[in-house]
Amino acid sequence: MLNLIKSGSLTSCRSNFGWWSFRVRPIIHAVVLLVCAVLCCASCKHEEHSRKDQAQYYPTTPSTPERISPPERTIYEKGDSIRDFETNFKNLFQNWDTAPIVNAADFKLKGYSFKEVIEDRAALNRYRNYFTSNQSLGMNMRKSSRSSANGEKAKVRMTLLPEYTYDPILNIDPKPEWYTPAFKDAVVKLVDQDFNIDTLELTYHSSMQKEEFTEQKGYSSDGSPNYIKGRAQKNFETYALGPLSEDYIQVFVTEKKALEELPLEAQQRILLAQLRNQRLTAQVSLSKNIAVGDVVYAIQFLYKEKPNEVFVICDQDSKKVLVDTFFSAIRY
Repeated sequence: MLNLIKSGSLTSCRSNFGWWSFRVRPIIHAVVLLVCAVLCCASCKHEEHSRKDQAQYYPTTPSTPERISPPERTIYEKGDSIRDFETNFKNLFQNWDTAPIVNAADFKLKGYSFKEVIEDRAALNRYRNYFTSNQSLGMNMRKSSRSSANGEKAKVRMTLLPEYTYDPILNIDPKPEWYTPAFKDAVVKLVDQDFNIDTLELTYHSSMQKEEFTEQKGYSSDGSPNYIKGRAQKNFETYALGPLSEDYIQVFVTEKKALEELPLEAQQRILLAQLRNQRLTAQVSLSKNIAVGDVVYAIQFLYKEKPNEVFVICDQDSKKVLVDTFFSAIRY
């Protein structure tokens, strides 16, 4: 799966792109939402969810013994141990009123229901397409925190905004030059197109770049700036229907060329290729995390009195939520 966050905070993803021009930022936003939504609770069947789920040491005051912060858990996992599928949803409903959510009053959790067991590869493929399309409701989460005191972690508060993954690009405003009506039509078709990666011959691309950097880090006692040296690493991984074009590589992989340097038609072509590659890569990642026999539930809720429903896939063995585009992003 692709890591589009330059900080590398999505540890299960591994690719960086130079989509940092304001003219293509809505596309970045859409792709980041897709990555976060698909993987916010996805985990390998025999591994822990992520490095964030491991206990980590944090600073303490001299007057207190050394403590270990509890592992970060999803809202499904805080509370009773997951003994059956329903425990996930009981925890969710019990935790909702006490979770650090600024706009919790905008939501009303109504209930949950069993949908089906994924019985075959056709059903599995249906959900791969669903979770990587614009049909699945995702979350635009905004976080805020206050400074920590007495060596304790700062309390993070979250504002949750339901948003379909590709709405930012479908509703981009003001529209850049490359965003023609024909381009939008192509995006609409692409983001909900059904793929079957079991029958497609995908090409895997990866690269790694290491570079040294120098940056200012504070000031010395005499007022002069302090500089630190370091090394950065950029990893790129994607699945595509064929070899990547030279323009694609120079713009998104090596970042040696700006998108704006390309002719208009080339910009449109490469952006569509990128969206397609993101969907294919996301589906490959899902294939590594869900399997025939896993169980699908749905959660119903109101957001500002508007009814919504999100699907979640639970592991047939551990009973835990594997894939969820919404609630699993709430971790504390």
